Amino acid sequence: MTPKILTVGAAYMDMVMRMPHFPGAGETLCVEDGGAAYLPDGRGGNCAVALAKLGARAVLCCRVGEDIHGQRLHAMYREFGIDTSSIVADPRTPTGLSLVMSDDGKLPRTVTYPGANANLTRDNLTAAFATAPDAVCLQMDLPEETLLDAARRAAERHIPIFLDAAPGNKDFPYNRLPEVEVFSPNEQETELLTGIRPSGSDNCLKAMLELAKIVKARYYVTKMADRGAFIFDGIHFNLISSYIVKVVDGAGAGDAFAAGLALEYMRTRGDITAACKFGNTVGAITVMRPGTVTALPTAQEVQNFIARNGTR
Repeated sequence: MTPKILTVGAAYMDMVMRMPHFPGAGETLCVEDGGAAYLPDGRGGNCAVALAKLGARAVLCCRVGEDIHGQRLHAMYREFGIDTSSIVADPRTPTGLSLVMSDDGKLPRTVTYPGANANLTRDNLTAAFATAPDAVCLQMDLPEETLLDAARRAAERHIPIFLDAAPGNKDFPYNRLPEVEVFSPNEQETELLTGIRPSGSDNCLKAMLELAKIVKARYYVTKMADRGAFIFDGIHFNLISSYIVKVVDGAGAGDAFAAGLALEYMRTRGDITAACKFGNTVGAITVMRPGTVTALPTAQEVQNFIARNGTR
């Protein structure tokens, strides 16, 4: 049976502005037509959309405002076939908004206003868990007590927890979490939590051993972009190589990997190697295209990519 996967996470609307250069202090910069756009984003929303496009029965629990941005996000999630019964429309706080500014040839600068995301509470989780999910995907940008309560509810129901360590948070009380199925930081988050940069196999293993002291997990998976994914189960480790592709836009790649990993892990009943290979594939396709939600591949696109390039 196709797994039902609940994502509890954040939903944002991005205002993306492209400009020839960043304005200086006191400068007003006029951006020509086509230089600004509103685009859906947010780790929770991206993960749920990725799961739906890949063929999972996706459920999303998030909080948006009753404004036009919240209405657009809600409608988009429904169009992708996501179960939106656990999405809460906040009557007093607007939808989360990120201002993403990019100039020619440089990394974007982002300013984020959490908005309604900051008001997602433990009370909002009741409807989400009433959908009887087979697995739960969580990210670190949830309110602390909400994340802890979501993990606790999942553990009490023996539901596997997939915890994406983004964005890195060294001060989170990881010792209050129950054991998760997969804990997945990227290189920067791994270094933030352990003080060790996973620059090679030896350092990766040292970092994983430190992570195991911080977070209880069945598997630790460090995402290393074009270097692949490093898997550790407390005793054994493995490095899954990545595809060599032309990166157009890295936004959403981590969310794509997380969704692909969780779905394939559930479909294969716990094959972490197969799950990481599938996650790598989903992430590789995503970075080859611009945008976030628009770049996330469908199940057919993943099949076509594997047919052309094989599996790693």
